[in-house]
Amino acid sequence: MPSNEFHINADHLFSQIDSILTEYAGKVNTTTKDAIKSYGKDATKEVKKAIKASDIKDKKYSKGWTATWEGFKLVIHNKKYPGLVHLLEDGHRVIKNGIVYGSAKPHKHVSVAREEIDKHIREMVEKEIKNIQ
Repeated sequence: MPSNEFHINADHLFSQIDSILTEYAGKVNTTTKDAIKSYGKDATKEVKKAIKASDIKDKKYSKGWTATWEGFKLVIHNKKYPGLVHLLEDGHRVIKNGIVYGSAKPHKHVSVAREEIDKHIREMVEKEIKNIQ
């Protein structure tokens, strides 16, 4: 009498699932890296666009932005004025000869650009991951 039963070896099933997930994770990792790398130059343009939208008028400061890679991390920074970024972004006290004259208001430009960059990269990665076979 023919049987409609079949047996699955649990170790073999686990091995197959593990292999599929490992391959998928590798594709997701590669896709994510490629998306971020392809957006690197556009990311610096996003910062410059945010500077133009703010009330910062210094063209040298605007032109100093660049993107570099540190491992898997895209770092966007200002080569010409690295110490000025946090002062403009967060504001600071104005002190001359030890006397506090008031404070400089914050000019949010990096955080605005970071939100746009994060949003754009997330959308790119999600779109590419959906296309993984």
